[in-house]
Amino acid sequence: MTTPARDLPQTLFSRITLIRSWVQDSDTRRAIDTIIRSALKNGTQAPVDSIKPKIHRVVSSMIDGSGAQNIAMAIQSGSRRALAVVLLKQGFGVKDAFVIPCNSATEQKKMIAQIADDASALEATADYAFTALAWALADGQSNGSMPAAGLLDVVETAGFGDLRPQTADITNIAFAADPEGEVSALSTRAQGSLIMASENWPDHFPISDSWFEDSDASSDAIESATTQNSMIRKFWQHLETRRDFWTMIFARNAALLMAADDPAGREFVAVAQAMAEGRDLKKTPIMHFVHGMSFEAWVHPDGPPMPSGDLEVTEERLPPGTYAQVAPFGAKEQKALNKLLRPAKITLPWMEGFLTGLCTAPKFIKPSEWIVTIFNVVAEDLASEGDLQKILDLIVLAYNHRLSLLRDGAPSEALFPADPILFSIWADGYLTAWEAHKPQWSAKSLGKDGKAMRALLEQAVDFKTKTDQAPALRDWLIKQCDKQK
Repeated sequence: MTTPARDLPQTLFSRITLIRSWVQDSDTRRAIDTIIRSALKNGTQAPVDSIKPKIHRVVSSMIDGSGAQNIAMAIQSGSRRALAVVLLKQGFGVKDAFVIPCNSATEQKKMIAQIADDASALEATADYAFTALAWALADGQSNGSMPAAGLLDVVETAGFGDLRPQTADITNIAFAADPEGEVSALSTRAQGSLIMASENWPDHFPISDSWFEDSDASSDAIESATTQNSMIRKFWQHLETRRDFWTMIFARNAALLMAADDPAGREFVAVAQAMAEGRDLKKTPIMHFVHGMSFEAWVHPDGPPMPSGDLEVTEERLPPGTYAQVAPFGAKEQKALNKLLRPAKITLPWMEGFLTGLCTAPKFIKPSEWIVTIFNVVAEDLASEGDLQKILDLIVLAYNHRLSLLRDGAPSEALFPADPILFSIWADGYLTAWEAHKPQWSAKSLGKDGKAMRALLEQAVDFKTKTDQAPALRDWLIKQCDKQK
C-alpha cells in the first residue's frame, strides 16, 4: 500500500469503516479489516462531528416502471447548505449519488423545489430516506453491485454515518409501510375495496405512465401470437413471470406514500400484499393498466432513419381552402419516426393520435407551443442533437400530413387504427394532446357531440370501444378540423 495505516487520516478511516459494511466480497473485506486493525493499533480514531447536519426537506419521486427512484435532501451543517441527491434502481441498488453546494438558503429552496416539481415528487422524511438507502444497499449487494462512489459524500453531508444494508424483500417493505398491520387486519371485503381502488391510480399519479413492460421477452410475447386473443393471453402469462418485480414496485411505492401521509398508501399496501400472496393478476385493476400500457410500448421493427430536411409549419392557421405544401409521409418516413420515438417509449399510433388532437382542437394550437411538449417528452432519450433535429422534422412532417388527411375527408382507416389495441393507444395520444392544451379545449366549445366523442375516447383507452362507432368519430374529427379557429 502507498499510504501506511499509521498515517491514515481520520476522515479516510471513517469512510473505510463505513464502506466495509457495503462490501460483500470476502477478499475485499479482509483487506479492509487489515487496514482498520493497523490504523486502530496506531491510534487512528474516527472523526467526531461537532455539528449535526439538519435536513430541512426531503422529496422523493415515486418508483417508476424500471424501478428507479430519485430522492433529494436539503441539508444544512452550520452555515453550509447543500442538496444531496441519490438515484436508486431496483435490482441495482444505489446507481448514482452526489452533493450540490448551495450559496444561500434561497438558492437551496429554489433548487429542491425545482427537483420536486420536475419529478412530481412527494414530501418524505429523513427517516424514510435513510431506510430507502439501506434497502438499496442490500439490493445492490444481492446483485453484486457496489453503490455509486458519491454515496459517501451524501452519507457524510446528511449525517447518515450509521447507514448499513438492510434486507429489503417484499414482506419487509410492506411491514415498514404498515408496521401496525392495519391493512392486514381489515376484512377481506375492505381489503378488496382498496385493491379495486388501484383502478384510479393512473388518474392521480403521473408516474404510472412509466408502468409498462418493454423488453425482448415482452415483445416476444406479443409478436409470437397469431390472434388478438392469444396475444392478450400470452402477455398475461409474461406478466406472471414478472409478478415479483411489479409487487416490489408497488410495495416500495407503498412505503413512500405512507411516509408522505398519502391516503393512497393503504391501497398500495393492500395491492402489494395481495400480489405477494398470489392474487390473480387479472383481478388486480392496476395490472390491467400495466398490461395495456405495455402494448403501447411495443412497436414493429424499424427501418433506417430519414435524412433531415427543411420543413416548416405555419405559426398561424391558414384561411379555409388554403393548403400548405405537404411533403410525403409514407412507409419510409413512418419507420424512421418509429425508430426515433422508441427510446422515449412512444409508438407511432400514439403520436398520430396526439397530432390528430392538435389538428382538431377547437382553437388553433401554435406549433411553437406543442413542439415544446414533444421536445420535453423525447429529447432526453435521443442519442444526439442530430437525432433531435431528425425527429422534430419528421413530427412536423407528420403533423402536416395528418392535417391534409383531415382536410381531404380521408376514410376512417386513414385517420385512426381499426385494431382495438392500436386504437386504444391512438386514443391515449389524442387525449394527451387534449389535456396538455386545455385552454384550447373549452367546455363551451365541445357541445353534445364533443362530449360524446370524449367519452368514446376514454372508453377506448380502457379497451371498451365498439367498432361501429368509427364513422361517427371520423365525421366529428373532420368537422372539428374544419371549424378550428
